Amino acid sequence: MQLRDYQQRSLDMLYDWMRNNQGNPCVALPTGSGKSVVIGSLAMNAVKQWPSTRILMVTRSQELIQQNAEKLRSLWPGAPMGIYSASLGKKQLGEPITIGGPL
Repeated sequence: MQLRDYQQRSLDMLYDWMRNNQGNPCVALPTGSGKSVVIGSLAMNAVKQWPSTRILMVTRSQELIQQNAEKLRSLWPGAPMGIYSASLGKKQLGEPITIGGPL
């Protein structure tokens, strides 16, 4: 899956910020802009570049947990990912990437 120009630009700006600053950056994208794709790309790049990286994606609903997992799988088939969600009946721990939520 190819990122759209504005999605890639968002990641490029984030990476640039992280190289030159300290603190906690925030990337804001509007509804329908493909935040799941951007988050999945960020996770994929981090784990591939730094294999000891551990990522926890937390979201508020089982639909968004599933959406983030599906987008990550479409970007990176075979991604080392687990889902931790009682509402989905999954407690997959031990992978570099965990997607979960409070439900």
